[in-house]
Amino acid sequence: MTKTVPIETLRRIFVYDGETGNLTWSFDEGVMPHVRGKQAFTSKGSHGYWQTNYRGIVMLAHRVIIAMETGEWPIQVDHINGDKADNRRANIRPVTQSENRKNLSLTAKNKSGVMGVSWDKVNGKWVARIKDATGRMKNLGRFKTLEEAAAVRKQSERQNGYHTNHGRITR
Repeated sequence: MTKTVPIETLRRIFVYDGETGNLTWSFDEGVMPHVRGKQAFTSKGSHGYWQTNYRGIVMLAHRVIIAMETGEWPIQVDHINGDKADNRRANIRPVTQSENRKNLSLTAKNKSGVMGVSWDKVNGKWVARIKDATGRMKNLGRFKTLEEAAAVRKQSERQNGYHTNHGRITR
């Protein structure tokens, strides 16, 4: 089981600035290098998120912020603009895994440049697909042009509650 710090403790040891997204220490602790007013989350893990270590427990800034504000550790946190280092309150929100998957950036493997659209070599057409509200993959059809496939995909994203940033290019 993963160790977590009680939320009351988080609220006691950190000060959060929602405008900048920064968390600072709210106290001085003799043995540890925590100094009041000093940036608390100073390193990025290999995952790209700001993190800190408090008494042997590694914590991620975006999760701490949501926990401090809602009183519960979040299932997942979505960085709305896709920037993992941007912890301004306007950019982070608690979400379920399903909701988080509805705000993904385009991967380097995507060849069409449009999320959920691929080329069907056999039929010589563009294919559009999407996961619907139940999590099932739904075929939206085959199209002569990429533009048609992209338009149908975008419309389906709106109907299925996808975030407007879904499919953004972050390369």
